[in-house]
Amino acid sequence: MTKAYATEVENPLRALWKVIASSTIIASMCCLPSVVLVMLGLATVSTGAVLSDTLYWGEDGYAWFRPLMSLIALASVVTGLVFYFRNQGICTLDQAKRERRKIVNTSLLVLVVTYISYLLFNFVILTEIGIQLGLPWNQAVAAMPFGDDQALPRVVLQPTPQSPSCIADLVASSRRSSGVVTSSFPWWNATAIQVP
Repeated sequence: MTKAYATEVENPLRALWKVIASSTIIASMCCLPSVVLVMLGLATVSTGAVLSDTLYWGEDGYAWFRPLMSLIALASVVTGLVFYFRNQGICTLDQAKRERRKIVNTSLLVLVVTYISYLLFNFVILTEIGIQLGLPWNQAVAAMPFGDDQALPRVVLQPTPQSPSCIADLVASSRRSSGVVTSSFPWWNATAIQVP
């Protein structure tokens, strides 16, 4: 018996967390690539915003992308659960009937935890990182009932000597102020200046 197999048999929850994490990342592929590309400096903020809008809202013929990622994530969960139950010794239909309660409870728990982790990862963590990077995702927050629905100011990112040589022109939602906007972009090393 290999060491990796012995670890999964001893600690079966580790296998479930791998299933949950992988399906959460797959389901978040509409927003994750733009955040990663902007954070690593491989794309400008405006390019990241266009990419995330295209993949999330299905613009320019990409309406198939989000449903496909959701189906792949669901298939990942189902496949992971099948492997998990097989490692637990539930291999035949007779064994599955005897362990029906365990299978249903574990499957429902994994599906609920996967969905909650997707919501937290995609709509809280990635959104906050994207806003800090300068992606114009504040517009969605501003449109929410608890958000700030003021007109969005025009912002230009002025690069510092350590930042890339390009200046990204973007629309960002921030509190109205004169002069320099209080938002900072530490990963991009830039200062945001509000344009009237």
